[in-house]
Amino acid sequence: MAKGMSKKERKLREEIAELEQKKTRGFMQTAGGIIIFVLFLIIRQVLVANGMFDPETVAASVVTYAIAVVAAGFVGIGAYHYSRAKTKIGDLQSRSK
Repeated sequence: MAKGMSKKERKLREEIAELEQKKTRGFMQTAGGIIIFVLFLIIRQVLVANGMFDPETVAASVVTYAIAVVAAGFVGIGAYHYSRAKTKIGDLQSRSK
């Protein structure tokens, strides 16, 4: 940091840096949820094509639904953290000007 920077400016920059990390983690969590579900669908289709998985059973439906709910939860929480951090960063940057 610059020598002439006040404590308030230094604290503001540190807070923005922490929020940037939270924003990145939120994006990664969102992407992770999407990737998990897409990989599940690909693996499921391969197993169905090879005759190793019957998608019409109750157990298969329950598993598919459960994985979809978990993946949607990951995406939702990640998007929430991303958007919240992005909004706070914008507020702090506008306040610092």
